[in-house]
Amino acid sequence: MKRFYIIIALVSFVVFSFLILRTYEKEIFGFNQISSKEYDGNNVEIKRDKYNLRNFEWSGIFPLYGGFISDPHFLYSEPVDVKEYLSSFFHDKSVRYQLIDVNPFFNNKTSENILAMEIEGFPYEYRLRVPEDSYLSNLQHDEPMSVFLYNEDTLYFVLQYGFSEGEFLIYEVGSPFAEDKELDYHLIDIKESRILESLDFPLSPDQIDKLITHTYSSFYQLYTQYLNPDYAKNQVESQKDSRIHLPVHYGANLNINSNEMKGIRNEEFNSRVQNRYEFITSRQNVEIANSPDTEKMF
Repeated sequence: MKRFYIIIALVSFVVFSFLILRTYEKEIFGFNQISSKEYDGNNVEIKRDKYNLRNFEWSGIFPLYGGFISDPHFLYSEPVDVKEYLSSFFHDKSVRYQLIDVNPFFNNKTSENILAMEIEGFPYEYRLRVPEDSYLSNLQHDEPMSVFLYNEDTLYFVLQYGFSEGEFLIYEVGSPFAEDKELDYHLIDIKESRILESLDFPLSPDQIDKLITHTYSSFYQLYTQYLNPDYAKNQVESQKDSRIHLPVHYGANLNINSNEMKGIRNEEFNSRVQNRYEFITSRQNVEIANSPDTEKMF
């Protein structure tokens, strides 16, 4: 019986000591930080305090293989240079941005979604809030599924929401820029008829061009179906020439009513009309004729 109490006392001591070490780890072991540049020197730099016991989690099958997951650890997209695109907003300053996930494998209160910006070599970081009960992985592609929009001195960060088609999170970055700030979101769906008030402003030509030629067709849809539903129609009607050329990427849809579509001249493109949208299955430019002698396509 005495041996039993000794074992219980030892186990209790070990557990108590572990909890004390975990709670006061920084005070006991000192202050140390991990930089995102330690993972890749090209990253926009963010730093987080290093912990050994805060997230005591093993990766793999214990103890056969794997190891303890580092706290912190980072996942990141490739940095994107936006100096040319945002030159007027940033007055020709050098600007890069990157999406960085902090502690994504823990998926707890220490996990963060970070918009990291570098302006003239100086880093700024913004913690992106996301809808409750959802985990947003920003890192599905080398290039983030995101764009910037701006109006006067206000910058907006537009991020496609997960894998949902036509849903976006809108963040107001604002100005002046802060070194460490948390951004709240507006969740929009391009199927909504009412445009978000904060985005109800005329876009400059460079912003329009960025949206309609973006790698991901969802941003083409964001502009042509949500921000400016009459875009393609106005493009057709405003041309003095008998035909126009529109660059269209795979999966993008032209927002042209089938009654106004006079035809697609070049037969080498495989295209079909469904409902009021024209789905183009070519990555090349498409020539749309506006002459009365061309048959309508249905």
